[in-house]
Amino acid sequence: MLDVGPQIRSVAFLSALFLGLLAGRPAYAGQVSGDASVAVLEKLSLVNTKDLEFGKMFAGTTAGTVVIDGNSARTKTGGVTLAGGKFHAAEFAGYGDRNQRVTIAVDIIPPVQITRINGTQQMLVNAFTITPGSGLQNNGPPGRYKIQPGSGSTGLFTFTIGATLNVAANQMPGDYEGVFSVILNYQ
Repeated sequence: MLDVGPQIRSVAFLSALFLGLLAGRPAYAGQVSGDASVAVLEKLSLVNTKDLEFGKMFAGTTAGTVVIDGNSARTKTGGVTLAGGKFHAAEFAGYGDRNQRVTIAVDIIPPVQITRINGTQQMLVNAFTITPGSGLQNNGPPGRYKIQPGSGSTGLFTFTIGATLNVAANQMPGDYEGVFSVILNYQ
């Protein structure tokens, strides 16, 4: 008879115990559910696809501005120092008949103000600019466009809106938010 020694017997015993523990574990199955949603829009609808964001900045001892143009480029004037963060123009999508005329405007009455969350401090947002994107062609005075042919007899179109944020000297730090309205008239 061959004696394998106490160390080999211990290793064999521990290995058998470990394999027994693994084999003895019950299998667990779980079930979770997920949500699915969609919004089916009517023809001649308009939807916001991206909000206007000015990013992060430091207010100086003199007033200044932060400008987001229709291509999402950001510039500043005065005592403002830009500090990164997400910044981009607002984006919208609409759907209408090809060659249909539309007017697009930003409602500025009352003036658009953004307010510090959990505070009362405000900043004026003005000088809104509308930049036509795909599916729109300028058609006369500013704000008037024509929907270009899309697939079939209807056309999807997009546009962006930039604006100027007016920052006071020593503006109170914090997160500011507000709402502006876009007026779209299909003609």
